Amino acid sequence: NVRGAPLVRATQDRSLGSDRVEHDLEVRDACLEVRRIDVAAGRARAAAVVHHGGAGTTAAAFRAGVPQVVVPHMADQPYWGRRVHALGTGPRPIARHRLTAAGLAGAIRAATSDVAMRERARSLAGAIAAEDGPAEAVRLIHGIVAP
Repeated sequence: NVRGAPLVRATQDRSLGSDRVEHDLEVRDACLEVRRIDVAAGRARAAAVVHHGGAGTTAAAFRAGVPQVVVPHMADQPYWGRRVHALGTGPRPIARHRLTAAGLAGAIRAATSDVAMRERARSLAGAIAAEDGPAEAVRLIHGIVAP
């Protein structure tokens, strides 16, 4: 657990490699596993989020305003892991093939103890909340289509 808060492991039935990590971390007794979670509510209450780095999951964690630990598996996930780190809202991503219990624990520790990282995550969430994404998309498209 982190500062007395229990770990929550939200999984999908098709999770990749989670059994290996679960055994390495010996979390069976220290972790509550849930199959379904209200993502917005769960992340907003989390000290940090550990995830695969998919665009949607990364965006949801940005909106929640919490630090992120990204363990990319494939496709665009390494990009999003690097982006999270570049924005200062999470430690360096950990490639799945290099994932160890010690490395993950260190990344979680960094994400939950770095006050500046938490503030950057909150600040980014505020900036995202203030955006009017659809209106900006329409403006950009009109700029391209209608000179």
